[in-house]
Amino acid sequence: VQELSDWTVSLGEARKYPEFYECFNVRNLTDIGEVYSDFGGYIRYEITFRTETTDLMLKIDDAYECVDVWCNDFFVGTKLAPEYIFDISKALRPGKNYLRIEVATTLQRKVQAMEKEEDPFMKRPKILDPIGIIGPVYLCRRRSE
Repeated sequence: VQELSDWTVSLGEARKYPEFYECFNVRNLTDIGEVYSDFGGYIRYEITFRTETTDLMLKIDDAYECVDVWCNDFFVGTKLAPEYIFDISKALRPGKNYLRIEVATTLQRKVQAMEKEEDPFMKRPKILDPIGIIGPVYLCRRRSE
């Protein structure tokens, strides 16, 4: 098992997809909503890594909401709910590899921010759901079939 770290993260508005902005680097993945409290759209995570074996799965501990995965620009798949496990073996090559994960969030935070602008006296409960990938992302050996 290998944990992936040192990600490039970028954000994109749903109506402007696939255009991304606000690019930054993070070592570990946490709730994007803690920094961008009214964000709703797409979060792109990118990383380059090395491997000598191609018999691997990608495991994302937790994500909110829909997750799309590309490995070396090959579309691997989409998951709408846990378990976020993807077979990336057909897309891997020995040596350097490129991984891109895009997480589509709900518009809940964006709508709440717009409602505050329209009526500052509206009382809404605080949004508790995180957004994006929360926690580690791993490369794991595929199980024998």
